[in-house]
Amino acid sequence: MASTASVADYAPAATSLFNNMKLPAAVVTAGMISLGFATGFPELPRETTTATNNQPLKFPPQLRARCEAFKRLHIVVALIAVTSELITVLWCAVEVNQLTEKQYDLASSVWGLIQQDAGADLAWSAVNSHFA
Repeated sequence: MASTASVADYAPAATSLFNNMKLPAAVVTAGMISLGFATGFPELPRETTTATNNQPLKFPPQLRARCEAFKRLHIVVALIAVTSELITVLWCAVEVNQLTEKQYDLASSVWGLIQQDAGADLAWSAVNSHFA
């Protein structure tokens, strides 16, 4: 027996789908901003003494150079991560507005609605690729 797929307006469900991605991305972005920029990468002390013999413990220049490289890498990774999450939030916000403002044809599912509109399909792909 062949079943007929019922068509309906899935724009509200698609809007909820994008909102379900937008909120976690915004929360993660806020957390990454504080972790990535407000807290810096820990620095090595200039000189410390050991607890056993009170001799100065110096860190070799290679270790200091490596720590400086990690400090720069920390900033770059934080910028990339925050930018990617912000892109997710922006794509979601724009697509929620589109889903609210435009009149879409009836579809057989949310996925059918997303696939029938090239903008929604692109937005869904962008959201899923950036929210990683």
